[in-house]
Amino acid sequence: MSTIELFGGLRICVGGRAVAELPPQGPGLLLAYLALNPHSAFTSAELIDSLWPGVDSQTGRKVLLQSVRLLRMELKQRFGGDLEPISLSPDRIGLNRDAVRVDVTKFEQALRAASSALFTEGRIRCLSTAVALYRGGLLPGFEGELFESERRRLADLFRIALKALADEYRQTGDADRALEVARRRLAIDPSDEEARGDLTRLLAAASVSESDSGGTATGDGQASVPAFAFLEPAPAPGAALNRIAREHESRPGSGSEHGRAVRPIALAAALLVASTVAVVAATQHRHPAGGPGAPAASVALHSGTISARPCMLALPTTAVAAPRR
Repeated sequence: MSTIELFGGLRICVGGRAVAELPPQGPGLLLAYLALNPHSAFTSAELIDSLWPGVDSQTGRKVLLQSVRLLRMELKQRFGGDLEPISLSPDRIGLNRDAVRVDVTKFEQALRAASSALFTEGRIRCLSTAVALYRGGLLPGFEGELFESERRRLADLFRIALKALADEYRQTGDADRALEVARRRLAIDPSDEEARGDLTRLLAAASVSESDSGGTATGDGQASVPAFAFLEPAPAPGAALNRIAREHESRPGSGSEHGRAVRPIALAAALLVASTVAVVAATQHRHPAGGPGAPAASVALHSGTISARPCMLALPTTAVAAPRR
């Protein structure tokens, strides 16, 4: 499927390769607006009011019809195939989601998936996908508040995603990747004191880790905790990911298919925790610790994550919160 890219410029991509870049006028302006609202179809009056404010209705309609005609020709030439990229009805114009995809939509889908993921590996994969899709600010050169507000919102989400990804790498002990992501976050806005503080702490931890060679052996032959772990543990799924979830819950249309909240995931996690505790308790009752058949590993529940760990069952000090209604 072909893609319309909005990050870093308006591009038409086929097979992962940019085949055309459109300027912020006429057909490009119309395509950018439709791609930013792929789940909506607009009347002629709505498009004229949003894209060409201040012009009279007759002039606006003439400009819109010409832009639609040129855009359809451009997309048909670039995409080919039988599907019409622009969806036209007698009174509405929209983007045909069966024919094209939009990088901004994929970016937000990856962030929602990260905020819903139960395990670190899944969150890292989704966050990495989102970060890779952000190739630059939204639609540089496109002016007007309707583009400016989205540009700011998506830039904020990108910074949140970088912080969350650095936190996840830090939680796994991957200092190199955590530092790489933290440096990228600070490079976006060198005046960001929070980003600078996070990078400083990571650099200090990495320096200690190098001098300690990643942990020394204790007297009983057990490896000590690597120095990188002296930082406070990163939250999981993390405050940053919670901010992403709240962002989409509060955004208009968040109840639709492209903005589902993570409450069902919270319920699933609570049920999984309860069933895991019950199974482990029953197993320990049948096989006392150290006895034949005793489990070699149990489940540790902490900070909202579930991970396999040797030895004992460690329950959280606070009860699992019921999902919000």
